[in-house]
Amino acid sequence: MNRRSRRVSRAGSELTAAQRRRRGLAGIARVFGLVAVLAPAVSSQEGVVLLGVGTVGLIWAVTQVAEHRMVRGVFAVEVVSAAAVGLVCAVTCNLAEVSGPGILGVLAIPPVTAAILRGAQAGMFVLGAAFAVFVTVACLADAMTIQLASTTFTWLLTGIGFGLIGAALHSTLLGSDQLAAHRTAQSLIHQLASVSDRLGSPLEPEVLGTDLLNRLSASLSDADLPARGLMLQAPNDGELVWVAGASAGSSADLALRAVARARPAVTGHSFAVPLLSDGRVIAVASGHLSPTVDRIALGERLQRLGTGLEDQAVVLETALLFTRFRNTATVAERRRLAREIHDGVAQDLASVGYLLDAINGHPDPLEQAQLLDQLRGFLGAVLSDLRRALVELRTDTGPGQSLGAALEDMARHVQTLTGIAFHVRVDEQGARLRPEVESELLRIGQEAITNAVRHSGGSNVWVTCRVAAPYAEVTVSDDGTGLGAARADSHGLQIMRERARLIGAELLLTSRPGGGVVLRVRAPGALGINDLDSGTESQTGRVPA
Repeated sequence: MNRRSRRVSRAGSELTAAQRRRRGLAGIARVFGLVAVLAPAVSSQEGVVLLGVGTVGLIWAVTQVAEHRMVRGVFAVEVVSAAAVGLVCAVTCNLAEVSGPGILGVLAIPPVTAAILRGAQAGMFVLGAAFAVFVTVACLADAMTIQLASTTFTWLLTGIGFGLIGAALHSTLLGSDQLAAHRTAQSLIHQLASVSDRLGSPLEPEVLGTDLLNRLSASLSDADLPARGLMLQAPNDGELVWVAGASAGSSADLALRAVARARPAVTGHSFAVPLLSDGRVIAVASGHLSPTVDRIALGERLQRLGTGLEDQAVVLETALLFTRFRNTATVAERRRLAREIHDGVAQDLASVGYLLDAINGHPDPLEQAQLLDQLRGFLGAVLSDLRRALVELRTDTGPGQSLGAALEDMARHVQTLTGIAFHVRVDEQGARLRPEVESELLRIGQEAITNAVRHSGGSNVWVTCRVAAPYAEVTVSDDGTGLGAARADSHGLQIMRERARLIGAELLLTSRPGGGVVLRVRAPGALGINDLDSGTESQTGRVPA
């Protein structure tokens, strides 16, 4: 199979199930229209009309094949096909004035097929194209009689109605198209998880980019093109992002020119070579050549060297795509950490600055000593918050640690750092929860523990984890001051609610009898763990230090 056929095959495989159904319905509509005009054409026994119907059938057959083989550009095919049908109808009516208008029924089919494929606007545009060509050619040929104009108007209204029907079918299939997109994404993620385990090298752009530059440097030396200051960059939204190599290669304008042309660019002793993967520029390598380099056919020589790195370019593109996917998946966690730093450490450091100003403004040694003691306390609190944040970053569920064990481990660390008594109760029965459910419940529990330690002012925190897959419940309560007014700059509760929604869980925040707050999260929210039989708790009481 050659490269062209592989691309066609790959393009066809990218069609969703709903797109294939739409194109199938469009084919049925064309067959229906052809059959509808075929009977009058046969009864007329005029060769011109039969030839016209046959030509329309051939146009639609070519259109159907083109649509089947294309992922994009289908609308242009529809417009050209409709204009061709209008032309055939005008020629037929001009040559067969009596029975020719019987072919006009085919003009109502292009709007319905376009509307099925792309919606109402596309259907009306194609309708206008078909009738505009027909009316223009018929008028130029002096074939537009009053009777033909009346018949044309009738089929114009019919085409509008058919187009609206096609638009309704398009909307009906839209929901299934969205579901197909989710299924495609699900399949691709499964493939990514399995393929990444079988790759022979890590998907780290810097590592792969350094290997690529080393190979390019060796190739340049073998071709009597010694170079220095090699740098690899990747295009991103019209800009270049550093990937590997020197911090300063050739000029950015030179590299961008090489990307835009998809060919090497040379200015003076500086050069930039684009690296292609399936015809796409995925990176550009730049640097400086030796002044003694022979500049004859330099562009062609650099082009051959870039082509020889196509295999490495494919691997690098895989790493860049994986990095983009990974960054997208972790953006929510980055926002959470930014809010945590803003709410905690940043505010504490600001308080340290105020204390330093106060110490500087009080020359009395006794007052300075008191302020220094207070400063020491603030610095200790900042250090504890940083250590607790590091514990949260390191803590996670895995093959050897369940949800309850991870929460218990975090409680032990926080108790050691703060001196607050933690009372953990774990009851995990049977199978483990799904990894994504365990992860979100763990993060919610961590956030609740952090809030209890930081804001409650209590001396005890109770953590309960009960699991009977697929159901689970995590409860965190304290004996502090209770619920207060929400701060405008605090996002902890909002983050926990967002995490709960991701897994279909229910999050409840209530006051604790005797003082304090109780936060409870149940997954799934429709049925709480209290509705199930409970077993023996694996651990109760204060967590051992």
